[in-house]
Amino acid sequence: MRLDHSERADDPSLVDKGGSAVLTYWPSEFSQIRGQYRHTSYGEGIKANEFLFQLQFSIGAHGAHTF
Repeated sequence: MRLDHSERADDPSLVDKGGSAVLTYWPSEFSQIRGQYRHTSYGEGIKANEFLFQLQFSIGAHGAHTF
């Protein structure tokens, strides 16, 4: 979980607020799947909803084996 709160450098009366939640799953020691939902409310009244998806994996030789 993450919460954000920031004032604008050029106009401190405008405040951006947001929050996000991240969920990570490791199907093996060589890969991970991550999803993140982020909601942001900008100082001008604009709202944004985002869903981010990440797939990370490694292949090839590594220090544990003598390939």
